[in-house]
Amino acid sequence: MAKGQSFLNVPDKTARGEIRHLNVVITEPDDDNNVLVVPVCTYREKDGKPFPGQDDSCLLRTGCHPFIKERSYIKYSNALAMSLIDIFNGLKKGKLIKKSDFDNSFVQDMQRGAEESIFLPEKLKRFFEYFV
Repeated sequence: MAKGQSFLNVPDKTARGEIRHLNVVITEPDDDNNVLVVPVCTYREKDGKPFPGQDDSCLLRTGCHPFIKERSYIKYSNALAMSLIDIFNGLKKGKLIKKSDFDNSFVQDMQRGAEESIFLPEKLKRFFEYFV
């Protein structure tokens, strides 16, 4: 998986049933072949005000990617380091579902958002050096 590639994660169980989130690789691999992966979530508002806890460091407009049907945001608090081997095996076994790649301009927006976000876990900031 290269920077900009996206996939649906393993389903999360919620009160509304199982939900898969779109995840995006936003770095080149590190020396251990790990990449920084960020999830995309639907941006919610009530009475014109965003729901608490949503990160507005990187908002995605409807249609910026074939999978994004509503205004969305990158949920940096749920970002994670994933090995390329785990991603490859997940795709091969059908646990993860490959989706269209993101244009580089959107990946750069996601990288800028990661640098600005107060929600990105401190231990993942080491991936900033793999933003190319």
